Amino acid sequence: MNEEDVVEPQKVARDGLTPEERERLAEERAKTFTPDQQKKYAEKKARRDGTKVNRQSPSTIRQWMREKSDSLVIAANYDPEEVLLAMLPYLARSKPFVVYSEFLEPLTRTFATLQKMEAVIDLQLNETWTRENQVLPGRTHPEMNMSACSGYLLSGIKILDIAPLGASPSVSEQDQEAASVESEGSPVKKKIR
Repeated sequence: MNEEDVVEPQKVARDGLTPEERERLAEERAKTFTPDQQKKYAEKKARRDGTKVNRQSPSTIRQWMREKSDSLVIAANYDPEEVLLAMLPYLARSKPFVVYSEFLEPLTRTFATLQKMEAVIDLQLNETWTRENQVLPGRTHPEMNMSACSGYLLSGIKILDIAPLGASPSVSEQDQEAASVESEGSPVKKKIR
């Protein structure tokens, strides 16, 4: 199946109304407002429209995924190892990545997994540290009761391409493996397809 064959699902709101119907109902409701309320409603609507986040279409996101990224920053409540391994193939070579987690344990597992990979170098696992200060007229001092730890960072640099999760290794990767075995001086067995 080609990418062009994929039909993007129609967007349906929870209330079952189309955006045009919802806009029409809002305008009808606004007609019952007083002039002051109408002015506030118009200002609020203009602010909301100005800050509205537009969701990109799946085809646009797929295009972005094909073009390798310059950096990768992950700060999610999900398992950082799964998210990082899923996103790492879409990071270009010699580009940095950073993963934030509130807890140390998930990042230590991810650190151990990445250490076994040849595609990643310069791995660092750091604790972030903050100090809150109380500022009063004429004096400033650190807060007395506070936790200094505000999370952990795992960072590194990707240097080799990685196949996306669920993808079979490409022919070029198999050739690279065969070349590395040849350079070590051991006999090479090539697979015949």
